[in-house]
Amino acid sequence: MSSVSGQATYGHHVNGAYDYIEKQRTRRQSNRVLHAHPSPLFWLERDVPIKEVMVERRMANAAIPKRLNVYIGTPYCLPTNPERCGYCLFPSEVYQGQTQLDSYLKYLESEGRRYQHFLEDEQLAGIYFGGGTSNLYRPDDYHRLMRIVRDVFPTIPPGIEITLEGIPQLFTREKLAAMKAAGINRISMGVQQLDDEMIKLSGRKQKARHAFQTLQWCEELGLRSSVDLIFGWPQQTTELMLKDLEAIVGTGIGHITHYELNVAGRTDFARHRRDELPSTEQNLEMYRVSKQFLESRGYRQVTAYDWEKTTPGLSGEYRFEENMRQAFARDADHGIVGYDMWGWGFAGVTYFPGTPEMPGWIYMNSTKAGEYFGRLDESRFPTERGFHYTHKDLGIATLFQMLQSMSVDVALYNELFRVNLLEEYADIWQALVEKGWAEVDRNKVTLVGDGVFYTPLIQGLLAYERTEEMRKEKSPAPSVQEVAFLLASQPPTGTVIRQERDTEEARLSVEVGSRSEGVVSDLRPPIRRQRESTTLTWYRELTSDRVELSLLRVCGDVWHDSPVVLSHGTFSNAQTCKRLATYLAENGFDCWVLELRGHGRSEVGPTHPDFERFSELDVPAALGAVRHNTQNKPLFWVGHSGGGLVLLMHLARHPEALMRVKGIVTLASQATDAGMTWSGWAKIALSAVGNNLLGYAPGPLFKLGPENEFRGVMNQWFRWNWNGRWTGHDGFDYLDGLGQVTVPALCVAGGGDRFIAPYEGCRRLYNALGGQDKQMMFCAKSEGYGEDYSHARIMTSRRAQREIWPIISEWLAKRAN
Repeated sequence: MSSVSGQATYGHHVNGAYDYIEKQRTRRQSNRVLHAHPSPLFWLERDVPIKEVMVERRMANAAIPKRLNVYIGTPYCLPTNPERCGYCLFPSEVYQGQTQLDSYLKYLESEGRRYQHFLEDEQLAGIYFGGGTSNLYRPDDYHRLMRIVRDVFPTIPPGIEITLEGIPQLFTREKLAAMKAAGINRISMGVQQLDDEMIKLSGRKQKARHAFQTLQWCEELGLRSSVDLIFGWPQQTTELMLKDLEAIVGTGIGHITHYELNVAGRTDFARHRRDELPSTEQNLEMYRVSKQFLESRGYRQVTAYDWEKTTPGLSGEYRFEENMRQAFARDADHGIVGYDMWGWGFAGVTYFPGTPEMPGWIYMNSTKAGEYFGRLDESRFPTERGFHYTHKDLGIATLFQMLQSMSVDVALYNELFRVNLLEEYADIWQALVEKGWAEVDRNKVTLVGDGVFYTPLIQGLLAYERTEEMRKEKSPAPSVQEVAFLLASQPPTGTVIRQERDTEEARLSVEVGSRSEGVVSDLRPPIRRQRESTTLTWYRELTSDRVELSLLRVCGDVWHDSPVVLSHGTFSNAQTCKRLATYLAENGFDCWVLELRGHGRSEVGPTHPDFERFSELDVPAALGAVRHNTQNKPLFWVGHSGGGLVLLMHLARHPEALMRVKGIVTLASQATDAGMTWSGWAKIALSAVGNNLLGYAPGPLFKLGPENEFRGVMNQWFRWNWNGRWTGHDGFDYLDGLGQVTVPALCVAGGGDRFIAPYEGCRRLYNALGGQDKQMMFCAKSEGYGEDYSHARIMTSRRAQREIWPIISEWLAKRAN
């Protein structure tokens, strides 16, 4: 039965992947090959805690060493008619004169000073001066620019790539010589079109001779160079495209970025020239023809849009682009390593991915020059908004980056994220293979044929379910103005961030604008239960030390005698337990969710909490409050992580309280074994340093939960797991005390919870319990579950709702009446 059902479901998923591909295949696609997940539309954190981010980054980099790329933006672009070159939505402001640049450099220097003590010891991998338009400066300004950089990074490794991006008509030989003298060794030129009539549509005062003259000067001065060209331009034909390629290849250029025009938003091309644009099918044909041409001329494709000359001494020299496709990579000498990016200046995007165990951040600076200046004037970091990765989101972002290089290192991905990538997306891989878009073996997924052109579509397909989840969770929705700025933001992890590239706005046209056209349904729709009516009521209860606690009552039709108290763990509040409480209430239980002191709506009290204040003061108050409101009936306690520990600690010291408790369910609760490996010890040591350095453990920052956690709470947990002993401040041994806890118990551990609550620690707690009616449940694929459950997913995921919650409900029901 299960085999047949599984095959049917799998077939449904493959068909869903096909449906998505067919719906999106002929739509204009975003140049998402330049982007990581998630879309900037979901960067909703307005108050990015930069100092904590930098502390977190240092701890994460101790586990996986990272070198740093630096992107330095310039706000200004020449005025054009139509504005913004007709198609660009990236943040920029109109250049009006040199005084703007002089003022901006002062603020750039100010931001550098704010970061200096965090970054001065960094190993730099590359520097990129991007746009706006970075060749607007006067020749002597480039020495000043590099001095500002050296003030933050006193030691710049010799030979690293230092690139400056600009437009052809603003380069002069004098400027290029000044750039080289300052230390810049590569020029990236946004040509876009060599045909003088085609480029007129953008409003630029640019001629083909400007581009060729600049390339000649670069060769004379010994500066490496690269160019951007766009295909899919209004009125462009395949013949015109090939004419441009033939001309640029004739210069001997080492690197060409040949990318598809994106059309979206309120640009001139989107509003007034749509009928002049080649269709997606015509763009695909242009891609095929250009690929064949460039390969015939000795160029090697390194991304969907990037081509490098295979001449010895040139291939692979364009390091900034390659580094930005490698948040994680395998190094023969150092194991797993990677690259971060700091976005410095106006609209700069910073990408500090962290590690799978300690996911990091992506955030952007102000996208209005006045706001950028204002924040620095107020001695603030000039950030506008950001996103803190979850484990899942970092996995998708890493997959995006790997796909940018047209292949995925399956073994590296599996090692990093402890999943089977081929199984995780088996339906999608099968659909891509059958379409001839990918080749798959046990070590690598490789995009082939038209699959390379459709890289953005494939990335969107892989992220579709998570994107839909995030869209439903997103609140508040950004304003139209905010959306425009987000869409215009530079790509955080792409080949190069250029002022001409309008990538994310096209994604919005697929993800938002296409809603009216109909979006393919979720490829893996969740199983939803019919909900009975439940009511939610908040109660307040005083502890013996006069601290007011909050309890949320969730109930409907009650047909089980024993109420259920649910308690969250560290970094959490009632929201962690609310969905499970609602599920149990729908199955006849009177549920109460306790918020421990200092969490959610509960008061902190006169003294900062630790676990023993939770267990000695909060637990008895909660037991008394619930019994008082439910006719003194014995109750069940369901605790996640530390929420399970606090009741057990209370019962171990106060066995007389056992008469109030009908049974206990612990989910991922343990106190001794997180540090039983070198990896565990290292994580505990690093986390303890950060905890005591900041004075608290930042939950939202580390994506551990919605709340920061008190230093005393975490220091106890660190000490227990470091020493392998669960003891009180007075030396009381809680594991020994559990021998007196004889009530029924269900202990649940997750196969993917390898650090916070590994199976060994949960099992040790289970073995110490003194009752006869006890059960250990290991939720892992090896035991027939759908996944190896992580610390959070064992409590809150949809799959847990299907696989674990019914078992808990049934276990409680058998012992309730």
